[in-house]
Amino acid sequence: MSEYRMQVRRDVLSALGRMLYGPRYATSLAEALARHTTNKVAPSHVVMWVKGPRSIPEWVDDAALRVAEEGLVELHDRTRGIRILLTGYWQRDRDSLPQPD
Repeated sequence: MSEYRMQVRRDVLSALGRMLYGPRYATSLAEALARHTTNKVAPSHVVMWVKGPRSIPEWVDDAALRVAEEGLVELHDRTRGIRILLTGYWQRDRDSLPQPD
């Protein structure tokens, strides 16, 4: 695998972690990846993978895809819940907010 491809994989894994779990994502991403593999995944593994000292194992791609798919559903559900709160309680007299799906 080329150095460029390895860097892209590190960048994508890091971006996925940040987008789903925020700037301190290593523990949450490790736990999520572990749910989709029989391999042991520790936060230190995630840090070493994205920083570059350890190469990312091939199985991580499939696990990360599953984490991303689950994350999309969870984020959609959370967004819907926030919209319900905003339109139903705090903003009940305002027309500027979109209605929940």
